[in-house]
Amino acid sequence: MPKRNNFRQRTTLSPKSQRSKKLAHQKPYRRISELPELVQAVCDTYARLLVQKREEVKAEIQAAMGEIHQTADVKQADMVQRADHALIEKRTAAENADKLTSLDAMKIQISNIRQQYLQKLAVVADPNVDTVTVNRSTVCPTMKLKNEADIDEYLTEVKKTLMDKLNGHDVLHII
Repeated sequence: MPKRNNFRQRTTLSPKSQRSKKLAHQKPYRRISELPELVQAVCDTYARLLVQKREEVKAEIQAAMGEIHQTADVKQADMVQRADHALIEKRTAAENADKLTSLDAMKIQISNIRQQYLQKLAVVADPNVDTVTVNRSTVCPTMKLKNEADIDEYLTEVKKTLMDKLNGHDVLHII
């Protein structure tokens, strides 16, 4: 009688890998009873990731609301209320979302809502002032800085970008 390989002794494989391996086995039916446990482990991991992503999305919404409130003038309360309403709808959708991809898409939508309202709030009262608006992510790209020389080089590039954007305009508004 051939020696049976005890699959439970292999703890280094992920549940998904274990499940795939079981199904690819020559006689997977002997081990089919182990599948529910592995499927449950995958579902538990997904549920944890979903909770984490929901918290990220809610934090992003909170940050967007804060930035919009901080940027707004007292006279722009109506626009702030509309922004709050749009972001609260996203928060409700995030709380009810059951897919990670939906939550990832919401992060992009929240960013778009933030930018849309920040641009509307940046309307200049004096039409004679030539204002250009730029997104801070285009001015300050993501970068890993390791030392003072890296920081100096980065700041030099940021200054050059800002000066280029301001060139020919009276005001540069960064949102």
